[in-house]
Amino acid sequence: MRFPPDLFRPVPAVLAVFLASGLPLATGPVAAAPIDFLDQVQTDDSRLQRVLESIQAGQPVQARARLEPILAANPTLAPAQELLGVIHALEGDLDDAIAAFERAIDLDPGQYTALTKLGDVHLALGARETARGYFTRAAEIAPEDRLSHQRLGLLAEEDGDIPAAIRHYEAGIRGMPEDTLGVKINLALLYNRAGAPDRSLVLLAPFAAQDDTPALVRRALGNAHLALGDTEAAIGAYRQALASAPEDSATALGLGGALLQAEEARAAVDLLAPFHAADPADDALALMLARAQAAAGDTGGARATLEAALPAEPDADRRAAPDLYFDLGALQQAAGDLDAAEATYAALQRAYPDSATPYLAQGALLGLQRRYAEALTVFEAGLTRAPEHPGLLRGALRAHQQEGRAEAARDLGRRLAATEAVQASDLFYLGTLEEATGEIDQAIAAYEGAVDRDPDLWPALNNLAVLLIGRDAASEALPMAERARALRPDHPAVHHTLGLALLRTDRAAEAEAPLREAVGMAPENASYLRSLAEAAAALGRGDEARDLLTRARAAGLDPAEARALEARIGG
Repeated sequence: MRFPPDLFRPVPAVLAVFLASGLPLATGPVAAAPIDFLDQVQTDDSRLQRVLESIQAGQPVQARARLEPILAANPTLAPAQELLGVIHALEGDLDDAIAAFERAIDLDPGQYTALTKLGDVHLALGARETARGYFTRAAEIAPEDRLSHQRLGLLAEEDGDIPAAIRHYEAGIRGMPEDTLGVKINLALLYNRAGAPDRSLVLLAPFAAQDDTPALVRRALGNAHLALGDTEAAIGAYRQALASAPEDSATALGLGGALLQAEEARAAVDLLAPFHAADPADDALALMLARAQAAAGDTGGARATLEAALPAEPDADRRAAPDLYFDLGALQQAAGDLDAAEATYAALQRAYPDSATPYLAQGALLGLQRRYAEALTVFEAGLTRAPEHPGLLRGALRAHQQEGRAEAARDLGRRLAATEAVQASDLFYLGTLEEATGEIDQAIAAYEGAVDRDPDLWPALNNLAVLLIGRDAASEALPMAERARALRPDHPAVHHTLGLALLRTDRAAEAEAPLREAVGMAPENASYLRSLAEAAAALGRGDEARDLLTRARAAGLDPAEARALEARIGG
């Protein structure tokens, strides 16, 4: 089982550390499996075996009586010194425990179990980095030692270093029987957090059918099933966990989420409401209940739940979770109460003044109201806190564009393109901005990047084909135009682009059909009419070409283009 962080703070907890954490209580010729896992000891010294048995029985006085004559006869016996350290620790004498463990290590520098115990005592005293050093030394001496890796995993987990915690816990369970829980639950929970629920299920599967499996394990199983999309199995695991721990709100949250995923919103409301009533200050419960209420059609109840959860005036000491503000703002927007939504996002900004996300919410709301100048001010304020935030960059560049500042929008698009969060749609949008500012090479590069990320992004394929045709690379553009039309045959632009590519590769007969399709869909489009007129002229149908050109002029065709085509048609 996981060691709670506060287990290592008070001195009396050392007893719990040694008796409940699975430490081997003897070393050298004494080889003890962790007490939690296997109550069996093999030793070449029957006297040390009896000392160990007294320790395991919780009889440190008897253990000391048995150990003292052994130490008197052989004070340089490292395992005996280590056992003396254990006895001192059980009696709460940590200074003497440290001294005994250090003597054991001095006598035998390879005594890795003494190093682990020494680390445990320092951890109990709050000296985490000193303890880490001893655990690390133990793991280096004996890479196969489970216990030092378990301790290192615990420290890494508390530090938030999930990859390191997983690595050490994996080493810490190596060779452990499948039906032994220990730190497997820590590891399983970390795998759920790390996005590897399948590995979590493998670790916990042996405990799924056991009647005495702890609620925490069943909840972890539920989390893994839910992450893998097996809602039915998740609900079953959560219900079993709740049956054994009916007041566990964390399990209720998991079950509520699973019920929502199974579209059983009313059942989720009925489950969560009593837990929320019992602990109205729990933000996670309030949020899940509100989402269940909204999904069940009770948007008024959802708003009331969220509003009650938010402090009247948020500050660093009392501020709700950001999602509470976001969800309330979304409900207010959906109800058309934009003033209330704006006030909610302003409260979010007061609660989290150093976060970029409140600015994103406020800016987006202002943008929806076409208050672009105000939105831009908000987005730019957010960008001072998070210069590469993709949402803020997107919002700011669109606000610039709406305000008629194409170059400023383009520059922000370039900043967005340089981030790891850039999406195909961002690059497509950047391509349109590059075109608008006359940067055709840059536009081609942006469209190519968009297509590389999403080969089915038909607008990027179409626009890239158009630019390549303009660069006298129609043969290169042709397959892109064909794919764009196959992806979106109901849009006239893709038919026109394909027809133009065929026309520019001297395939006027093949170009005619897609060009007629484009004109049929958009009969007043001057460019489509002009291209069809060109195809008709190439096929020797001068009268038809002239009629189409007349229609193109009436639709607003550029006079210079019209004169050039008229000269080609002749007569």
